[in-house]
Amino acid sequence: MKKTLMITGLVTSAVLCLAQGGTSKTDASGKMSCRFVAAPKTQTMDANTNMGKITITMYLAVSDKFLQVVAWNKVPQKIAANKRAEVLDSAFKGYLAKQTGGVAGKARSISLGNASGREYTYTMTTQGKTLKGLWRGFISDTRMYQVIGTDLTGADPMKSMGSYLNSFSILP
Repeated sequence: MKKTLMITGLVTSAVLCLAQGGTSKTDASGKMSCRFVAAPKTQTMDANTNMGKITITMYLAVSDKFLQVVAWNKVPQKIAANKRAEVLDSAFKGYLAKQTGGVAGKARSISLGNASGREYTYTMTTQGKTLKGLWRGFISDTRMYQVIGTDLTGADPMKSMGSYLNSFSILP
């Protein structure tokens, strides 16, 4: 029954993706899925963090109006169990520090199924243009996810690309 529901959900997601445009992508391990504004490119990078050196894998999609990133990495069990909010806040601050003129809005606690998370709005300035974005982070088991959307026209990302951001799901 559970497999039938999961398959039905994936088919429904694919149909919605085709109806609304974009590209649906599931990671190779089958642990997460998201609909992207354009066909995403896969990138990896190593980062030195307060958890030590980690490898971050990401899907990056860019259209004429949007930048969308879904990134994930492993988190040690002890940290995942006890310091979720601190780890997520630190990840957001690390992301924002790399953005020119990045200014954070207020954080709020969110959840996705059993995964607890944090959400931030932000603005940044690039090439004299103010852009608005939304950053969401989740920790599920020992995996951290970052779901990032930036509207390149300066519009509110939840109004312009909310259906893409809200399509992110952590799979069983």
